[in-house]
Amino acid sequence: MRLSCDEKYLVTSGGDNNVRIWFWPQLREHFQVSYTAPVRGIAWHPWNYSLLAIGGGVGQGCVTIWNASSMQQKGRKSPKENNAFAVDSLAWNPLTGELVVSYWHRRTNNDGVPRSSIIVLSNLTTEVDEIEWHVGRVLYLLWGNGGATLATAATDENLCMCANNVLIMCDNWPYSYYFSFF
Repeated sequence: MRLSCDEKYLVTSGGDNNVRIWFWPQLREHFQVSYTAPVRGIAWHPWNYSLLAIGGGVGQGCVTIWNASSMQQKGRKSPKENNAFAVDSLAWNPLTGELVVSYWHRRTNNDGVPRSSIIVLSNLTTEVDEIEWHVGRVLYLLWGNGGATLATAATDENLCMCANNVLIMCDNWPYSYYFSFF
């Protein structure tokens, strides 16, 4: 559940595989988008109040951008590989407007463990960066310090924070060897 930056719209997703956009605070449904699996990743653009990013659930892995005012899809990004399993989280950078996407992949690392990756997009066709900090699903992305610091939390019980492209913290010591570049 998320409010748009101007608090005109509310977006919800649930176990019924539908994403619903509501007028706020009236809670009158505006429109809905249906998926084949529950959607976890939803995020409003930080200053363009009507732009909404939605990440496809299990088996879809696509990211779509919707204009809530016109009820139209503005763009779609399919995974660069057919092995993307799901989008777990989305977050717009409040400073640059870049979209950060957390993917869970079917493909495994060399150790046989499925992997996650964080993709930074300047738009739906331009990938700026790919980050692989976690071995578990990255369920939370959060921007701080006006868009200069990104914090991530995953099922591997790690909390990572990056400021100015430098990883400054990774919290769970049993897994710290994955991040031994300090």
